[in-house]
Amino acid sequence: MRPLLKETPIDTQGSASFSIHRMEETMNNKLLWHYHSKYEIAYVYQGGGLRLVGDSIGNYERGDIVFISPGLPHVWKIDNEGYVEEGKKLEMYLLHFDEEFFNKGLFNPPEMSGIKKLLQYGKRGLRVKGKAAKHISLLFQKEYDATGLDSLILFLKIINELVKARDYELLASRNCHTETLESKSRKIEKVLGRIVQNYNRHLLLEEMAETTSMSKSSFCRYFKSETGKTYTQFLNELRIAKACELLVNTDMAVARICYETGFNNISHFNKQFRRYKGYAAMEYRKMHSILTAV
Repeated sequence: MRPLLKETPIDTQGSASFSIHRMEETMNNKLLWHYHSKYEIAYVYQGGGLRLVGDSIGNYERGDIVFISPGLPHVWKIDNEGYVEEGKKLEMYLLHFDEEFFNKGLFNPPEMSGIKKLLQYGKRGLRVKGKAAKHISLLFQKEYDATGLDSLILFLKIINELVKARDYELLASRNCHTETLESKSRKIEKVLGRIVQNYNRHLLLEEMAETTSMSKSSFCRYFKSETGKTYTQFLNELRIAKACELLVNTDMAVARICYETGFNNISHFNKQFRRYKGYAAMEYRKMHSILTAV
């Protein structure tokens, strides 16, 4: 899919080397698949929903910290039934910086070698979890109001927390390349929008092929070349991501979640859930409850 280049807004705070701004978006279902020419650190202050980074599909929620390199396509979709109540907004702090900032003599000693590793991780999208995420979220809120040397010190503290973080996950696959995702055609954006908005009903392959005026076989090849996934794989991952959200944030029975997310029978749902998450649905719910209670 062809992402749009989205430069940082002019109403930012910071220096010429890095900047921070606060983004507020009201609820909508429009996909804005985009990338940046700078590194981005995103902190979700309020809201939640579906997050696509490269070829990964997952959920995001309040407190999430994600680091993304230039050129890596991503989108944050606001959820209208899970984390965000009707009328609420998605609020995020977004910090952007150029790689050149760390190529300057002051920031290029051996002690800064961890930053090079961090910048490499950003090519796949890095989600920081646990204590590091909490520390970074507090620094973000201070950084937004800071100026001058205080702003620089806080920025370096945020980078340091990212470098030191041990509880994290890499989002996109190793085989995810921006060049593959940046095709000339934008038909796939229409397809993705339709899938995301209708994942919980029976989406026939023929129906999706009609969206692009292609035959089934041509559509399958096209979808795989644009996303790096088969149509079925993409749809299943999207449904499982939604199932995880419902397991964590509701008391809904697993059987009901199965049908709410578009699966036709509980056996197939359980098989797919274990395939993508490594656990049965109930095990996943219990495990998450234990971890969040600690």
